[in-house]
Amino acid sequence: MITKNDIKKLVAEKLKDIGNKLDTTGDGKDVTVTATAAGTRANITTGDKLSVVIGKLMKWFTDLKSVAWSGSYNDLTDKPDLSSIEGDIGDMELDTQATNLTDAINEHETDIGDMELDTQATNLTDAINELVADLQNLHGIIGH
Repeated sequence: MITKNDIKKLVAEKLKDIGNKLDTTGDGKDVTVTATAAGTRANITTGDKLSVVIGKLMKWFTDLKSVAWSGSYNDLTDKPDLSSIEGDIGDMELDTQATNLTDAINEHETDIGDMELDTQATNLTDAINELVADLQNLHGIIGH
C-alpha cells in the first residue's frame, strides 16, 4: 500500500528532476554536451540535436590546416610552382614603374614640361622607360 509519505517522496523526486531540465527558451550557457566528431563534413541543419551540431563543428575544425589559423604562406601545402611565371616578373616591374610614374607626374607636373623624350623611341614601353630614367636622374623619386 502506498502511503502519504511515499507520494510526497515521489513528488519531491520528480520535482527535482524537473528542476534540472532546461526549458526550450532557457539559457543553455552551462549545458554540458557529450559529442563525437562527425565522420564527414556536413552543414548544420534545423532539427539537429546539440550533440550532432557540436560533432559537425568538431569535424570542420579538425579538418582545418594550420594555415587557417596562421595565414602564413609557409604553412600551405601543395604550394604553386612560381618558377613558371618568372618570365612575367619583368612585366610586373614595368607595371610598378608605370604606377610610380603616374604618381611622379601628378606630383611634379610643372617639371614634366621641361623633359624631352627621345623622338627615336619606337614604342610606348621605350618611351615610358626613358621617362622613368629621366625622372630618376632629375628627381630621384622612383627607386628600384
